[in-house]
Amino acid sequence: MSVYKFRILGLWVQDAVKKERIYELLTNGTLSPYDLIKRASGDGRDQRVISKHEDFDPDEVWKSWRKLINLRSKLDELWKSQRDSLLAKITETEPESNLSQLRNVSNYEDIAVENCLTFWRNEPDGNSLLDKQIKKRHYTTQFKSYIADDLSFDSLSNWLAGEGLDGNFGCYAFFKNPSDSEVQSCLYVGMTARLGFRQRLKNHFDNTKPCTQDFNKISFWNINRRAVSGTSNLDELKKRQIRCWVLEKLLIKKYQPLENDTKGNLKDSCDKIIDIIHSEIRGLCQDGELLSIEKTLEEKRGLISKLQEELNDSTIHMCDTENEELDGEGDVILSEEDIEEESQSNDENLDEQVD
Repeated sequence: MSVYKFRILGLWVQDAVKKERIYELLTNGTLSPYDLIKRASGDGRDQRVISKHEDFDPDEVWKSWRKLINLRSKLDELWKSQRDSLLAKITETEPESNLSQLRNVSNYEDIAVENCLTFWRNEPDGNSLLDKQIKKRHYTTQFKSYIADDLSFDSLSNWLAGEGLDGNFGCYAFFKNPSDSEVQSCLYVGMTARLGFRQRLKNHFDNTKPCTQDFNKISFWNINRRAVSGTSNLDELKKRQIRCWVLEKLLIKKYQPLENDTKGNLKDSCDKIIDIIHSEIRGLCQDGELLSIEKTLEEKRGLISKLQEELNDSTIHMCDTENEELDGEGDVILSEEDIEEESQSNDENLDEQVD
């Protein structure tokens, strides 16, 4: 393992680091290609890694560094505008006008999130957070795909039987022109937690959904049942539905299907990062106004909680089984408390398995 000297926040750091770690530091912007040099050799002269050292391909170094360059540069501008705005308040002067205008770009949150999603979708070898979360939620590292010889359901049904997928639960995705980028060719992502793949797909063909008329491939992800171990009191159907919902949403993020009319249900681990992006950008644009807003919201939450307790004391509680409803597939609709409990339990169990 080589020893490199690199610069963080203007300070030179000298530690033993692997080549892979160097690329991570380049990708997340901690380093730039100009900050990375090889430790001085016997002649006392440092060498630039990207041009002199045999371990690093200059094209790969710059490619890694450019992956998030748009997001980094915009965040740097926002941070600078917030700094100057705060200093202007202290000195009772006007901040620089261009920086003030930058903070009024209403759609920058969406732009930043899309930059983040683009990075996740385009990372090779399934190394992105999005790919890792998808892999954690199905049985094997390789999902199964049906390559269509014809577009009939009978042909698909025979293939499902041969692969042992008839009654399995999970998610599926229709693709057109699978030889092209799958992210650009996904037609539809769906899930089944109760009917099984065969019956769910039969409904699509019987009702002539658009995706069944023009596809070349259907991929299938079995949900990972090992994630249900734990102390959750939810029954198996509810657990399956939550796991399918989360996996479906992750797949929608990954493949951007043309025919889905929603972005999925529940929140997944990637949403936590997206929520942070939204929150931080709003904070950078508002000079602390969010603190007063959050204080007001907290007071309102306390009032609502108190009113809810009073209401519960005066209401006859009905059994959960009497309040169950069914969605279009026949799955049980869950309360927010059920969903949150099981979703957290699943994430904890999955993380333990990966570790």
